[in-house]
Amino acid sequence: MMKGQEFSTFKLLIAAVVAIAILGILLQILGGITTPVGFEQQAREILRDARHGGVVRRGPEVPFDSGTIYTGDAFSGAAGGLDVEFKCERGFCDVTDGDSTLEITSDGDSDFLVCCDADGEKCYIGIGVDSGDMSIECSL
Repeated sequence: MMKGQEFSTFKLLIAAVVAIAILGILLQILGGITTPVGFEQQAREILRDARHGGVVRRGPEVPFDSGTIYTGDAFSGAAGGLDVEFKCERGFCDVTDGDSTLEITSDGDSDFLVCCDADGEKCYIGIGVDSGDMSIECSL
């Protein structure tokens, strides 16, 4: 064995320990990063819970992008096949087609409310709507 070979093994061991420490730090940082979940996915998840009627769930504030159109049919599956209608109390959206289409007319952020009526006939998604405004539809 040549002089100094023992030291190169020790340097390799130190490099491995440092690399593992750096990897551990990076994983902790990356583990704290979450990607935002959009309105559509969150509304579907809440509809699955609310479709049994009389339940109101408020979704977190989410961004809405201008030009986006949502239809009640797109959410019907999550609502167990029930019709889904929209309400909008914000200036950046319009509801058309007998309340079954929501059009985002300009960019904006808002929370939303999801509820289904106690009769199990319809579900409602309200953008920026107070729960008191949904009490008639949702039999609260």
